[in-house]
Amino acid sequence: MLALSARPPRACRAGLLALAATTLIGSWQLGGLPWSRDFPAADFRDDRRSAEHRALLRAIDADSSVQAPDALLPHLAERVAVHRAPPPERETELVVLDLSHRRRFAARESQLRTVEEPSARAWLARADHGVVVARGDLALLQRGADPRGGVARRYLREVPYAMPGTPITACLEVIFGHVEERRLVLKLRARGPCPSDLAIRLGTGERPSRVDLLFDGLLSPAHLRAGDSLRSIHAISGVEAAAIRSSGLRVGALRSSGARPAAGDPVAVPVRSASPPTAHPVR
Repeated sequence: MLALSARPPRACRAGLLALAATTLIGSWQLGGLPWSRDFPAADFRDDRRSAEHRALLRAIDADSSVQAPDALLPHLAERVAVHRAPPPERETELVVLDLSHRRRFAARESQLRTVEEPSARAWLARADHGVVVARGDLALLQRGADPRGGVARRYLREVPYAMPGTPITACLEVIFGHVEERRLVLKLRARGPCPSDLAIRLGTGERPSRVDLLFDGLLSPAHLRAGDSLRSIHAISGVEAAAIRSSGLRVGALRSSGARPAAGDPVAVPVRSASPPTAHPVR
């Protein structure tokens, strides 16, 4: 009888070693696994966006019905009533708006005419909903909440400004503005409700090219009341800050069409660069 060897032939062993080495090299180069060169590790780490999403999700209790963007739906799936973001409206207790288009088109007039903006404006201008949480590109609206309460309170000042303002349109006047490092702080006074699509030009020159939403786009101009003292903060670049300090600030009003709210409104008016010593400090 022939004795069977317990060890595979040398050629077989060499082949197995070559196969193992090839497998390991291939796994390292193109395996897509945690030890692989092509593994997208950054995709599995927390970033600003994921932290903002988690903070907003913590504000949504398990018993509330909700409409939310698709990216949040897996985290809300165990609720009895959960729907995709509007349209259409599902008459839920909570609605999450994705406002990322505002970041993509920030400081540009075109942000007023994006596909998403009319729907966002309409929700924020509603009297039966208020923003209760805002995190990054997301805003959580609650049915029955005061649209001037919650997040909107940060833009309203209880102590009125004593100094006169300069009208930029019939419903709004600017009192002063000043640069604080990389942000521009505007103090305004409402003369009454404004159109929901009201925005402002700000910068230097007779017709500033920069266009911003007021109040971070979270307090609708439609909810303003006569006599409201307001604060609106706008992030600016170092170049913009230097230009404003050098040439002075001008502010004007416009609507989504790009036109002034009324034919007689100024394109932009010069703004006082700082508050007088007697002005009350910002809350």
